[in-house]
Formats: sequence, structure tokens, C-alpha cells
Amino acid sequence: MTFIEIWIRQFLQSIMKWIFNIYYQKEGIESKLPGNVSSVLSPRPTSVNYHFTRQCNYKCGFCFHTAKSSFVLPLEEAMRGLRLLHEAGMEKINFSGGEPFIHQKGRYLGQLVQFCKRELGLASVSIVSNGSLVTEDWFVRFGEYLDILAISCDSFQTETNHLIGRHRNGNQIKIDDSKGNDHLESLERVRGWCRDHRVAFKINSVINVYNVDEDMNDQIQQLNPVRWKVFQCLLIGGENQGEEALRNAEKFVITDEQFESFLERHSGVSCLVPESNLKMRNSYLILDERMRFLDCTDGKKTPSPSLLDVGVEAAIHWSGFDEDMFFQRGGKYNWNTGGYDSSYEGNEEENKRKKRKKDWVVKEKPISEGLVSKSAFTEQYAQEARRSMQSQLRGLTAYDRHKLLINEYYLSIGAVDMLKRDKTKDKRDFDIIKENHQFLWEEDDTIDTWGKQIAKKYHDKLFKEYCICDLRRYKENKVGIRWRIEKEVVTGKGQFSCGEQNCPEKDNLRTWEINFAYVEHGVKKNSLVKIRLCSDCSHNLNFHQKRKEVTKKKKTKKESKRSSRDRRKSEGEPSIMEPAPGTSKEGTVEAGESSSVASSKHQELSDSTDIWREGQQTTEEKSRDDEFEEFLEDLFL
Repeated sequence: MTFIEIWIRQFLQSIMKWIFNIYYQKEGIESKLPGNVSSVLSPRPTSVNYHFTRQCNYKCGFCFHTAKSSFVLPLEEAMRGLRLLHEAGMEKINFSGGEPFIHQKGRYLGQLVQFCKRELGLASVSIVSNGSLVTEDWFVRFGEYLDILAISCDSFQTETNHLIGRHRNGNQIKIDDSKGNDHLESLERVRGWCRDHRVAFKINSVINVYNVDEDMNDQIQQLNPVRWKVFQCLLIGGENQGEEALRNAEKFVITDEQFESFLERHSGVSCLVPESNLKMRNSYLILDERMRFLDCTDGKKTPSPSLLDVGVEAAIHWSGFDEDMFFQRGGKYNWNTGGYDSSYEGNEEENKRKKRKKDWVVKEKPISEGLVSKSAFTEQYAQEARRSMQSQLRGLTAYDRHKLLINEYYLSIGAVDMLKRDKTKDKRDFDIIKENHQFLWEEDDTIDTWGKQIAKKYHDKLFKEYCICDLRRYKENKVGIRWRIEKEVVTGKGQFSCGEQNCPEKDNLRTWEINFAYVEHGVKKNSLVKIRLCSDCSHNLNFHQKRKEVTKKKKTKKESKRSSRDRRKSEGEPSIMEPAPGTSKEGTVEAGESSSVASSKHQELSDSTDIWREGQQTTEEKSRDDEFEEFLEDLFL
């Protein structure tokens, strides 16, 4: 439906209202449309559920409002939309998600709660959360503006919560994890904060195949919520059902008989408020993150145009909202007192506090007869301006408060832009390193700037035995090379696994020595570097020309014995070829004889059977230095 069609529809509805009003006035009846006609023409947004974010730190398997988008309206736009809803008749707002406390660590949510209670004066402001990100600091700052906090808790058994996915990181945590009961601990912690800050505590539970047989009577009685809402698991196309859905909730669905059995088991809980799929589907006004009403009548969420673009009255006709079902399920109650049998009632001190809060939030303006004097109007306007300014300043940091006050001062002469800081030349440490980075630093390089000092310090922390390469453009004979970082050294990347940055291969590694030529700061440079690559990556590296392969050089027996003999001589130990003390010198080799003669004489001595004449035969054993040297050769080649 186009905007013109919406405008025509609104125009026709206005004519129908006018005709009905004339008719009822003519007949002497109260000028009001019948309930069925009113609900068709212009349903009022009495109670609205605003899902301003889809992001969440839990992964509940049956979730019907999944993280398909990370979009969140700017705070000013969200406040403008809430003001339009209030002008259209909104009395109650419920903030939900996703997880509403996840965006800006709850500051965004707190400012919306404060705005709705202090500026709009709504009768009820509530939040639905999983409780894991709620902090006591948030209560201290924004708790006085909140009426109800509902925590989602589907089970009081840790194993069941893991099966459902109601814990951090979804299904990745093991059941025997020591942090597996975080959700239940958060529930009790938030319950205490609600008690301390006089916020009504509520519990929401979704009944599914994993908790339908659980008995929660004792736990609910112990927590004593003002309301326990019990929902039947609901399927929504595109959210938790279908090919495009991020969840598959079909395995969580229960029958109506199973839901009734659960309700019968908990019929003794006085605060129980059951809601079946029939009651849930069309009796809620749901706003998504772009302030579009969601129509769930066809089993999927069909968004309306944003009320920020077409207004509330036009957008609400796309919501599929059933106002009769809303009243039938008890959606309208005394919101000023909460409408609950709370344990807080009867507390005289609490009643006085609520009265002071109500007088501050919903202050009735005095009704004066005739025209108001100019001085009275000026005084009243000044009070409202001071109150509005105070509410704005309390939610700002010191720097933002300074900017606001200075901008207000210069606003009269149009010089607001004078105080905006130029951010075009801002640089991060990463930008400084990129500007001054060098692949190799020489000893005679001058380090005369702060940027070069940071780049040199970063370079010193790199590991330069092997390199990491990028072979994505190997057909163009272009290879990107960098040094390894500490994390890659610990994991063995580039040494025990392939040095190509996107290749995890660990078998058949070969070492290559490359004369790496590159241009750095306008100067041509080159350096010899070593890279360890698998067979496929080695083929790509040598696609244009054969590189030099570094292989392990095997020592001959003669070289091994010579190095061992030289080491022993340096340490003052007798050589292996020297005869033992007390033996004849006939077994020794005269200096100056050729190596062949020495070899033949040594062979004759070996064939002799006179062991006392030859001396004791010694077996050569590798020293610790020899073994460590061979280990290093295997490690770096």
C-alpha cells in the first residue's frame, strides 16, 4: 500500500467518524463510536512493546525476535517516536529486545526509561530482560524511573537452561561448567536489587518440551514476584520457523493439553498469568528497531511503515492489533499502582515515596479561570525549562554537558559550529604505526619522532625467524610478507603449520629462502627471508620462478667425530683416538701419516685378539651440546 492509499484511507475514516458523530448527536446519544467500529477505525496504542534492539548474549532456541539486524535508532529519533506514541494515547511502554541492556551497557535504555517517566509522565514503564547484564549501578542511576522489571526464566534447573539455550554463548557451554548456573544467580541478584530500589519484580517463562513437566511452585513462592507470566511456545515464520529463520523452534512446541497440564500443576500460585498462543498472537502492539508495528496475524512478522515517517495512526493500521483480545487477556489494568498484589503494599514509607514520585512525574497544572497573566506564564515556562535542562544534564558526561551549555550560549548568535572539534586529523596508534612502519630497521636509522619510536617498539616485539606470507596474487608474481606476532609463535603458525596466512596445513612443510624486494617510503629495498609452506602453497610461491629451498644438511661420520674431538680438546678431555694410560704406543698413529695409513692401522688393531695390547674399546656417545645442536637444526629448518 502506497502513501497515497494510506492517506485516502485515513481521509475516508475521518469522514466515517464525522458521520457517526453527527448521527449520534442527532439521536441524543453520547458522541462516541461503538467498540467494534472504533477498534476497526482507530485502535489506540494504550500499551506498546518496543523491541529497540535485536542483539542478545543468549541463544534461546525458541526466540521469536532474533538478531537479524544490529540497527538501533539514534536516541533523539527514538524519543521523538515515543513522544508521538504518547500523543496518540500510549499509557504504558515495555522495553524489550533482544537483550535491552546490551546496547551501550544499558545507558541507552536508561535514558529512554528516564524520558518516558519524567518527560512523558507515562503511567507504567517496564523492561523485559534476561538479567545477565543488569548492574546495581544502573539501578542507582535509573531505578527511580522504572516501575517493573521482568526477568525471563524458563527453568530452575541448570541442565534444562542449557538445553533451552538460556545462558551465555548459547549452546557452547558444557553442562558441567562451573559457570553453568550464571542465569539463576543473576535472577536472584536482580531480585534483591529490585527489592532494595522498590521496583516491581516480575518473571516471564516460556513453556516448551524441556520444562513442561517441571514443578516450579517452591521457587516461584520463594522469589515472590508480583506477576508470573507463563507463555506457550509460539512459532513465528522467518524468526524461529522456516528456511530464513535463525532459530528452529519446532522441536520446542508443546500441545494445548500439555500447556493446560502445566497450568493445572501450578494453579496454587496466585501471581500466575497464563497466555496461550491464541492470546499472544494478536493482542500485543509490537514495535521493531525501526519503530514499525509488526503484524503477526499470518504466523509471521509483517512490518508496517515506520511511525516516524507516516505517523502513529497510519502505521497502527498495519499492526494487526486485536484490541478486543487485548482487553480479554487483561492487558488493561490499574497501571498507576501496578495492578499487582505486591509485598510492598501496606508499607507506609513506600506509599509516601510513591506519592512524592507521582507528584514529581505527573504534576497536575492548576486550572485557572480566564487569561493567565504574563508574569505567571513566564514563571511557569521558566520552571519547565529548568526542569527539562536538569533532566538533560543528569544523563550527560562532563564533556557533553560542557558542550551543551556552551552551544546554548552561542545559539543566539548562530555560532554553534565554532565549538565543534575538527576530527579530520585524528589518528590512532594503529595509524601512526602504519605511517612509520619499516620491514627492517638498521642500526644507523634515526629515530627522531614519536611516531618512529612507536613503530620501532612495535617492530622489536615481532619474531623474525620465519615470515607469514599472502599468496592470493601469486599469479601476478606479487607476494605479501610480514613478520610473525607472539600469538602466531605460540600456536606454531609459520613454523609448525603453513606460513600462508589462510592455510592451516601442517604436513609436508618445506622451507624456502626468498630475496624479498619491496618499496618502502619511496625507497627500493630487499632482504633475505625464510618461509615455511605446504606443498600446494610451495607450488604457488614458485609459480613464476624457482626459489631456493633450504634443506637440512646431514653431517658425515667424519665431521661428527671431528667436531666432537675438537670440543673435547677444548674442554681438556682425552681424544677418543688416544690410547688409554698404561697401554703400548703401537696402537697410535704417528703425526704426519696419511689418513689412509691411519685407517688401515686402526683396522688391524680392531682385528687383533689381544685386548690388553689394544687398550679398552670406547663407544662414542653424543654429548648434551651435540643433542641440543641437532634439535635446533631440526627446529629451524
